Amino acid sequence: MQTGRKDLSKREKVMLLIMLVAGFTAIMVMIIIIPFYERLQDGLGYYGNLVNERAQVEAMLAAEPAIRESHVAAAQEYDEIRERFLSESHISEIGRMLTRLNEEHGLMPIEQRLSRPVEFGGGDVFLVVSASKTVRGLYTSLTRLLDTVEQTDYLRVSQVNFSVGDGNMLDRISINFEVAMMRDWAEDGTQ
Repeated sequence: MQTGRKDLSKREKVMLLIMLVAGFTAIMVMIIIIPFYERLQDGLGYYGNLVNERAQVEAMLAAEPAIRESHVAAAQEYDEIRERFLSESHISEIGRMLTRLNEEHGLMPIEQRLSRPVEFGGGDVFLVVSASKTVRGLYTSLTRLLDTVEQTDYLRVSQVNFSVGDGNMLDRISINFEVAMMRDWAEDGTQ
């Protein structure tokens, strides 16, 4: 009994086989190879990032002894500067500097008080000494002194009070100074 079924020719069989292989290959490429390739590229990128991070960590580890030495040296320098600033001789030198500054501007010292240094945070300031000076002199001398103080990095006037005497003379001028220990001032020792 014949059913109308026609056998495929050899050429059709070959074409069918080629189409099946091509379809199977296309499906394999889309389902397996392309996602695998994308994961491989992601993995290579991640690996590259890890290599860079490792190089940075190794560089930091190589620099650690130098950083540690620098930190220890800076801490010792700070302690030395602080001790020098806290010393009585340095505080008396601040008093002499303020007296000299007043005399250079024609103001005659009457009285002076200096506080112990106080820690002051932020910026380059380490410590601050407050000084209260009472002087006598001309108003123009006082304004020249205030202008000079305004130009310094380490010295500030926080308050000025005065009483007027005879003529242009001010009988009693009270000036409150703040002397700040700054890093660059401390390193070279100048005032």
